[in-house]
Amino acid sequence: MSNKLNIGTFMAGRAMVDPDNGHPTIEFLRQLNSIIQQLGKQTNANTELLGLIELALEQAGIAILTAEEARDAAMAGARDQNLVNSYVDPGAVLSCADLTITVLPHDRVYGDGTRVSVAGATLSVPNYSTRYWITYLDPARTGGAVTYVATANYLDAAQAGDRHVVGDIITPADATSPGTGGNGPRPPGTGPWEPLIPNEVQP
Repeated sequence: MSNKLNIGTFMAGRAMVDPDNGHPTIEFLRQLNSIIQQLGKQTNANTELLGLIELALEQAGIAILTAEEARDAAMAGARDQNLVNSYVDPGAVLSCADLTITVLPHDRVYGDGTRVSVAGATLSVPNYSTRYWITYLDPARTGGAVTYVATANYLDAAQAGDRHVVGDIITPADATSPGTGGNGPRPPGTGPWEPLIPNEVQP
């Protein structure tokens, strides 16, 4: 496949128009057609080459994005990162008495500094002496009244997609035991909470 385009030039002194009838000469038309054909062949070759390059990149796992697709991908990445780096203020909004967990009203602070107010609520859990992670979904990131969910599996409590983590808490040993307090996600760079101690709320 040639990567050079060679176009013949018109010869000086050669007539382009027949003076007898005013029509282009046969020689001129032949040379013009030859130039058009060369341009067409090179355009087709370039299109084929670009197709081969795109196929090779796809096979190598490299996606070709338009400017709009690249912008959308960057915005989606920033949105995900804002959630991953988000936390609650105040830092501890969970408490548990018997098997009822209370979530206090709080602010959700995203990684870009955006704040939304989130309403509190209560929810029941089935087991004593169990650590639960409390989460909710908020696709619009607007806060307000949300539906809290408790899970004993930390793998189901990652801040990803639309899932927001409020924190974790260990339920009391039994119905007569004192209530407990929980922890919330801390701001990035401040490190993890100290190991959770029943009946103790972190500052």
